[in-house]
Amino acid sequence: MDYQYADYTGRSKRLILAGEQLLESLQNEEVDRSIAIQDIESAAQPGPTSELVLRFASARNDQVPPSPAGTSPDDALSGLLLELQGANVLLSAGIALNEHGGGSDVSLLTQSVQNLEISQSAATQVLASRAALAFAPTAGVKSSDINAAKETFRENAQGVLKDIVDDAASVVNAVLEQLKKLDGAKILEGIDKLGESFESFAIAGRLIRQGLDKLKNALDALTKLFGKDLLASMKKQVAEIWQKFQSGEYIRDVLVRTFDVEGTEARIAAALAQVNIDISVVDGATNDLAPLSEKYKSNMKLFRSLNSAIALAAGIIAVLHVAAPWVPLAMLGVYAALIAATILVGMDYCDSGRVLNWVRGVGQIAKGIKPATS
Repeated sequence: MDYQYADYTGRSKRLILAGEQLLESLQNEEVDRSIAIQDIESAAQPGPTSELVLRFASARNDQVPPSPAGTSPDDALSGLLLELQGANVLLSAGIALNEHGGGSDVSLLTQSVQNLEISQSAATQVLASRAALAFAPTAGVKSSDINAAKETFRENAQGVLKDIVDDAASVVNAVLEQLKKLDGAKILEGIDKLGESFESFAIAGRLIRQGLDKLKNALDALTKLFGKDLLASMKKQVAEIWQKFQSGEYIRDVLVRTFDVEGTEARIAAALAQVNIDISVVDGATNDLAPLSEKYKSNMKLFRSLNSAIALAAGIIAVLHVAAPWVPLAMLGVYAALIAATILVGMDYCDSGRVLNWVRGVGQIAKGIKPATS
């Protein structure tokens, strides 16, 4: 059976338990360390990312929004997250076992386990909420007249647009906070790496080698998920956001413009200005907004988890002292890619450009409001 977002909680739990077992074995000689190592390798392999991302990217390129039964954005994003977190556990386990020769350090493995616990808890909450809604769905909006129906749709649509911008700003700001910790002189050069694939690492140690291979696969999957050319096309926007952030300006305004919120609001106004619209059509459009908003918020939670996992990976790479001049630029490029991806997803949900085609966004929902035919 293909990987789905619902599988994330179980798979991440396996990684958590394996990491905890290794930590215990390092403190208690009675715990079999070889079994703990095998459990980590087993829990981290094989990852669902490559096949999952290719399947989802293929559906996107066909310009058909994913069907309920197909691969969803949450499936692809959580699969990517799982790959990154698996890489972090393998790498930090190798450091804990002193595979790199720099001395045993369990702190990064502890952080890797904690990172998994936080994202697993967030995923559990999202899935529980969805299950409750599926069991007892809301009745939905039933307006008393057409004017009330139009006003309800307008208010809800504007609320969703505001939430999209606010959540995106929150994610982008969190990524920028990590980005500024790196070499500021090379950040624009790192942004210029958007869309490029990542070179292979070379380092001794079984777990560390596996972790580095898995990390490379995860970073390449991030590029494949959104498309090399599409990510590369976002260099200007990412550079502008970085420069605004550096000068202390509010990046929310940049996102409002990039998402073309005004254009979507104009489409909403045009749709509601039509005559002979049935109340049920407008109410149906309003009822479509709530699940759209829920999907977006879920996507952004996964983006926050991805940012945390990438930050931890950067810290691990720093400890390993991987001797390759491209590594710092690659990590800068990863953060830039995460910002670009956040922008692209926000654009898709607002319907400014239809570049990803992940969902039927606010603009498309408004466009679906049509006059009754005789």
